[in-house]
Amino acid sequence: MTVKRGKSPLVLVVLFLMATGLPNLVAPVHAVFIIDSTTLAGGSSYFGYFGVYPARWGEIGQCFTTPTVSADPLVANGLQITQVKFYISSGAGSPSGTVQAFLFATAGTYGSSCVPSGPVLASSVNVAIIPINGYTTNFQIKYNARPNTLYAISLRINSCSSCDLNNYWQFQFQSPASNNIARWEGSSYSAITNGQATYEIDGDYLPPAPTTNWLDIFNSSTVGVPNWLLISAVLLVVLSIVASSGRGKKKKR
Repeated sequence: MTVKRGKSPLVLVVLFLMATGLPNLVAPVHAVFIIDSTTLAGGSSYFGYFGVYPARWGEIGQCFTTPTVSADPLVANGLQITQVKFYISSGAGSPSGTVQAFLFATAGTYGSSCVPSGPVLASSVNVAIIPINGYTTNFQIKYNARPNTLYAISLRINSCSSCDLNNYWQFQFQSPASNNIARWEGSSYSAITNGQATYEIDGDYLPPAPTTNWLDIFNSSTVGVPNWLLISAVLLVVLSIVASSGRGKKKKR
């Protein structure tokens, strides 16, 4: 005579964990992508010609728009701006100093009068640059951005051992272009029309918000009682019932 055995307590526990979200413990995979970039073509602006910020032309930047969900469905959960690099060339002499990247909201119209506005949203650390003719080191900026939103990114000279009319860099941009550069003029930003910074700004897709898993349940509480205690009590009751049912079947044989 064949006797059907009930599920073991271990099997019941495994089934419980699977039902309450064990698969959600797997971390989602992030993917780095280019938010915006422009290749070198045709224009430049003095950078450091009058010294460091807040002197005139001590900061130059660019407005950009994050991708729309229709253009890139992966940004539906949001995206993180991670880094930016600019194309800088030595204009004259041997300028040497530190620069920093900043992220702002914007004012004005994209493409013609867009400039940085409001408080700094995010910034990189200071990076030392010397006479250069190419892309800078990547400036690490971490900011959780929204899809289809206008931002401004800029590069600011914070210190310089020799930045003057005889020692300066040139900030390279594409011209003509259906956009505008934003340049610091000593007290406010101005827009340089028909220009697009030679730069690359990178991002990272944000994963969906994690769903509740069994660890979240264990770490929370209900009516002041830790959930791990309540769940443990329920499991003990279930296991006791299963054990009693098994003993009852054995007596009937």
